[in-house]
Amino acid sequence: MYTHVIAMKATRLLLNACCAFTFLVAPPATLAQDHSSFTFAVLGDLPYFAWELLRVEQMIETWNLADLAFVMHVGDIKSGKDLCANQVYVQRKALFERSAHPFVLLPGDNDWTDCHRQSNGGFDPLERLAYFRSMFYVDEQSLGQRKLALARQSPKLPENMRWDINGVPFVTIHVTGSHNGYGIAPAMDAEYAARNRDNLSWLEAAFEAARDTRAPGLVVAIHGNPRFEAARGSRAREGYDDFVHALVKQARAFAKPVLFIHGDTHRYRVDRPLADVPNLVRLETFGSPHVGWVRVTVDPGLAEVFAITPQRN
Repeated sequence: MYTHVIAMKATRLLLNACCAFTFLVAPPATLAQDHSSFTFAVLGDLPYFAWELLRVEQMIETWNLADLAFVMHVGDIKSGKDLCANQVYVQRKALFERSAHPFVLLPGDNDWTDCHRQSNGGFDPLERLAYFRSMFYVDEQSLGQRKLALARQSPKLPENMRWDINGVPFVTIHVTGSHNGYGIAPAMDAEYAARNRDNLSWLEAAFEAARDTRAPGLVVAIHGNPRFEAARGSRAREGYDDFVHALVKQARAFAKPVLFIHGDTHRYRVDRPLADVPNLVRLETFGSPHVGWVRVTVDPGLAEVFAITPQRN
């Protein structure tokens, strides 16, 4: 088990031994600017199967005994073979509401873009997206028994969220796997184009606000793996090019630690995917069948802002 630390000095990635299920004391998830440390949990691409559902229930019990500012699920709340049926979303919402801490959820490709597949029931993806939004984004607060106030980009994009804890800003951007929903059908391409424009505007606004408040770092979260390693304009980067270009531009200008979180490809890793943007560190969380979560400790008062610890439940 290792702890990964994101330092202000771009060339440094410290690895320190740590113990599973030891938690730093975190303050309530408020907008207080006291620069005290806090901890949050990250998971994604879970649960897919019945046995994973049981493990996630156990994870929630573990979180509920810990001091966490919030829990973030980066998307894919079901497998690509589960029906995109109403009852699945209803069941997952009931599961997430059991969290004692604020629970922030992003959409994944299994949650709507891939619902046209026969294995998912042959649903209309855009109709499923509308239902997903109506189920999980009903007001200006998170899920969970304790709520976190969220700023949403607009009623049409409520999943694009921003919040601030102890001077550290967080932003979520609706970017999924499966090429971000692009290339499936003309209607979905039109949805992608409109959402992509709004996504880029939301990302720029988040970095601008972070600069204005002199934030010590920034957390950006999406679902899809944007394929940093692929060439711009390649098929692998289709649906992601504009977002990656904007992220690179903004992170380079910010010049402070940027923690970029995603799921999608089910491979836990912490790395610096862009050699020319060394202040950007990527965290990809565990995903089915690798059941686990990641603990992120934030200390806005130190140059070393983010410490990342993988947890296997």
